[in-house]
Amino acid sequence: MKREIVTYILMSIVLCCSCAEETKKTEIITEKTPLANLLPYESDIVYKGNIVFSTQEQIDDFERGGYTFIDGNITISSQDYKDNYDIENVNSFNKLISINGDLNIVHLKNLKSLQGFDNLEVVNGDFSFSSNYNEKEKSFKKLEKINGDIYFGTNEKKFEGLNSIKTAKNIYLVGMDSEKSEIFHNLRTAKEIYIDHASVDSINFFPNLQKVETNMTFEYSPNLTYINLPKLEEVGGYFGLTNVPNFEKFNIPNIKRINNLIIFLDDDNWKRYCFISKYIKDNKIDTVDIRGTLLNISKKDFILECEK
Repeated sequence: MKREIVTYILMSIVLCCSCAEETKKTEIITEKTPLANLLPYESDIVYKGNIVFSTQEQIDDFERGGYTFIDGNITISSQDYKDNYDIENVNSFNKLISINGDLNIVHLKNLKSLQGFDNLEVVNGDFSFSSNYNEKEKSFKKLEKINGDIYFGTNEKKFEGLNSIKTAKNIYLVGMDSEKSEIFHNLRTAKEIYIDHASVDSINFFPNLQKVETNMTFEYSPNLTYINLPKLEEVGGYFGLTNVPNFEKFNIPNIKRINNLIIFLDDDNWKRYCFISKYIKDNKIDTVDIRGTLLNISKKDFILECEK
């Protein structure tokens, strides 16, 4: 059941933000080892159970409990996951510190404030956000730990938040429409990062990212030309580029090792990626895998052809 819910949320973000063409795509595995329970302090006021909010009235009524700890999942959406225009704020959660479960904020089309989560510090499960939101206020200021996966998608011009998180598991960003968004600015390490259907021409979301344990991939983003990862040192799995036809360069001055560089092409014009050859020559990329072409290009051939 958990796998079905998580997969549905991710797919709903994709459908909200853009339409995908049928082609090869990275498989997302959402089956996970169960997380250890988060235990409340004696001083906590605990609400036990999963809860769904689909109206502003339901959220406002919840404030009377003064809960600091939710032992269960919180979903803020419509009951059938259709667009919700009723919910404008989450102020009633202003005392909430910990969630021993998932936090899902999806399909809200009229959201004006997230200040109700300003005191939230821990989500001991998955975090999902796909809503229209374009306020200048910082969001999730104190949220330092998300122990599950992060699914984030918005087509707004700017979102500033999630900047207290330093380590994360899997991060899935879908449909980002503005390089002005300031998210994950203090993130140092992640298990996997997946960026899909971004409309931006540059990625500057991870200025302090140092290590990705497994894979980092960018897919179906036709406007993307530049990836800026100034402190990245290692990608333990593959660094993937799929259907990014206008991509020109990335900034990775501190890179020490990329295990495998994978590029999916729609044509045989692989030489537009010759700027990568310097990293191959310096033995900072272990293997290169160019797909979608009949050419079989070795690392040696890559360097020689790019020097012509």
